[in-house]
Amino acid sequence: MNFYDHQLNAEVIDDKIFVICHYYNLDDNLHRVACFNDKENQWDKAADMNVCRSGMSTCVIENLPNASDYAYKHREKLIEKRKKMLKRKCNSPSVDVATGLNLLWLPRF
Repeated sequence: MNFYDHQLNAEVIDDKIFVICHYYNLDDNLHRVACFNDKENQWDKAADMNVCRSGMSTCVIENLPNASDYAYKHREKLIEKRKKMLKRKCNSPSVDVATGLNLLWLPRF
């Protein structure tokens, strides 16, 4: 998977690599989350972020006693949505699976 962005963060959660990226150009702001599918050796779109973020960072804290206070309240729905997304395949090599955009017109940094 190609990431065309200026901010990129990765973490391992539930034995999966998740990458959060921010891509900006004058016409669009893209905020995406991708997950590495080790069974197929490819990156898959995990979700779109619903809030614009800048200067973001990530971390994983092990054994946090009140982790549920910080976790997304509808995580199970996201997991089901992600499973459905993973079933869909992207057959075009010119389409970025994280953004769903045609890479032929994206600027390369």
